[in-house]
Amino acid sequence: MDISSVCFRYWGKADYNYPGKPEWHPLVYHALDVATVAATLWDCSPAIRHGLKTAFAADSEEALRAWVLFFVSLHNLGKLHILFQSKAPDVLQTAWPDIDLANVQTSRPYDHGYNGFAQADEGEEIAAWIGTDRRKQIRAFADWLAVVAGHHGSICRPDSERFVRGEYAPLDIKQQDAVARRLWVEQATALFLAPVGLSLGDVPPKCNTAAKNLLAGFCSLCDWIGSNTDLFGYQAPSRTPAEYLA
Repeated sequence: MDISSVCFRYWGKADYNYPGKPEWHPLVYHALDVATVAATLWDCSPAIRHGLKTAFAADSEEALRAWVLFFVSLHNLGKLHILFQSKAPDVLQTAWPDIDLANVQTSRPYDHGYNGFAQADEGEEIAAWIGTDRRKQIRAFADWLAVVAGHHGSICRPDSERFVRGEYAPLDIKQQDAVARRLWVEQATALFLAPVGLSLGDVPPKCNTAAKNLLAGFCSLCDWIGSNTDLFGYQAPSRTPAEYLA
């Protein structure tokens, strides 16, 4: 199963008043819009680059840039979930025509920022992505994800009451969402980590409190700019992620 056959079923931005067509923007494209902003700010701003390099103890500037872009591209991981997608049912029916929402608890509260983090951490998806059950390595990955998934400068922390569990949707839909999250993590790895010789088996730089605060603000800024439709207009899902990023 390839990424275009799954992840292009998920919208990232939608607006019925959008001045043009389509009225939705694929999640993978929005993720790359935001990562592109991060890359541009890193490359063009010595102050931002110095701040991030000072906050993180990375093996190299090249490696740190790769980790930053990789995790920024995962900031909306929680949107790869039926409870978020059903917030715009008409858009969802366009993106995923054969979806059946009859047995989906669409009225159930869903925080895509927190659940993007919690599904990966408490749901134990991180271990499957990186191929190890070593808590130190999983914790390092989760520390970064907690920052970028938080949105608006906040940082996700354990909160079992907000983590969506149970039978909120049929098993096949829940499994498809999990596959989509895994495929996007693998695609982001190929786009941002692999070119500099990194993989999911590597441990990201330590993310202490100062680094978390700086990264949270940086990711929020990138998301704000990357959501500006004057700069990043909605696009139909016609190009692969690599083609779109280029």
